[in-house]
Amino acid sequence: MEKRMAAQLAETPKEAFGNYIRELEDSYLRWYARASYCNKILFVVLQGTAIVAGLGTAVIAGKASDLEDSRFVLVLLPLLAAFATGLLEQTRVRQVLALRENGREQVQRLISDAKAAYAAAPRDADQNFTQLHMKLVDEISRIERQQAFNVLSIVSARPPEQPALKTREKEHQEDGRPVEGAPSLRKRWSWSRGAPR
Repeated sequence: MEKRMAAQLAETPKEAFGNYIRELEDSYLRWYARASYCNKILFVVLQGTAIVAGLGTAVIAGKASDLEDSRFVLVLLPLLAAFATGLLEQTRVRQVLALRENGREQVQRLISDAKAAYAAAPRDADQNFTQLHMKLVDEISRIERQQAFNVLSIVSARPPEQPALKTREKEHQEDGRPVEGAPSLRKRWSWSRGAPR
């Protein structure tokens, strides 16, 4: 606990910058590495299960002399393959794996650049360390926002970049004139189609 307090209450910009680099290594980089590793394991297990179950079905069907004895296995293995494939597709583990690996690489690069800047900075230039620290904070924030946006894009049915529809109040100005570019919420209903047109 005292170590964490020391990291938050650095007395000099140089010390604060060094503490932030260590924090990035200890928490951010470790989190991305773990997330990437877990997604790799999940991907390998699900993909391997689907492949082995499919091959197992073919091998058992080809070698079985009496299909009555192997009927249960011949039904179970394709079901297992379908389940693994469906889970692989529904969780979008491959896309999340690529996203987390990209985040890990970006954080690793930022840490390496920050260490190089720390070593190259003049020892008495507090303003330089402050600027380096703020730049590093901004870059980490940018990576985190991009990761959050991308993971929501991957797992969401509606991508987050789509703006919500404007309400009726925002569709018209106070004097009743329509706001230019505002979408109209009025839709004609077609009872023959059963959907807005």
